[in-house]
Amino acid sequence: MIKLLLQHGADVHQRDERENTPLITAAGGGHTTAVAALLQAGSDVEAADVDKFTALLTAAQNRTPGQLATLEKLLVAGRAKLDEKNRVGQTALHVAAFAGHARAAQLLVRLGADIHARDDWLRPPVAGQHLRASCCGANAAGCRR
Repeated sequence: MIKLLLQHGADVHQRDERENTPLITAAGGGHTTAVAALLQAGSDVEAADVDKFTALLTAAQNRTPGQLATLEKLLVAGRAKLDEKNRVGQTALHVAAFAGHARAAQLLVRLGADIHARDDWLRPPVAGQHLRASCCGANAAGCRR
């Protein structure tokens, strides 16, 4: 459906009342095929909503069947900035970890996310004990800094 809309001139830069773009919405739903089509059509991977959530941050927050593939697509094909921060200084790793999405957090760490980044409350992304070992593995002690 997205390809058909794009063929008929859909605006990939259109924004809703919260400044979400089609890419942010597709990423939040884990719609990897739509994300790929929107990236190919020139969507701005760094566009952010009113809370400075980019497509990457939105995908990290919402656990969906396509979450991991969508995160990887945004980072590899879309060249999203891995440690971009939202309005409260949280990176995608913060968002995934705080939402309890261990597999997404693991993927982000594997792709190079900064495990020592601090949000506006000076919390590291893997502050929760339940995620520390699963995200950092043998490096769990290093997550405490």
